Amino acid sequence: MSDRFNTTAGWALFAGIIALGGGIVSSKMFHSERPEPMGYAIEGVEAEGGEGAAAGPSLNTLLASADVAKGEKVFAKCMACHTVN
Repeated sequence: MSDRFNTTAGWALFAGIIALGGGIVSSKMFHSERPEPMGYAIEGVEAEGGEGAAAGPSLNTLLASADVAKGEKVFAKCMACHTVN
């Protein structure tokens, strides 16, 4: 290896160290805490898990009324790409 390569590699490493150090120092200088409520409230939108989430039937009700023959018919389409295993 030549001296020019070592010099170039040394300066590249030095520049990387300066860049990382500058990032650390600037993050310490301009650090701010997160606000307590994240984001903004949008009027007219319900929160998740409210009354709208409980409007549909439960999973137990759906499983009790399931039909195996209909499921096999629907899965026949999927067997073009997928297997049961």
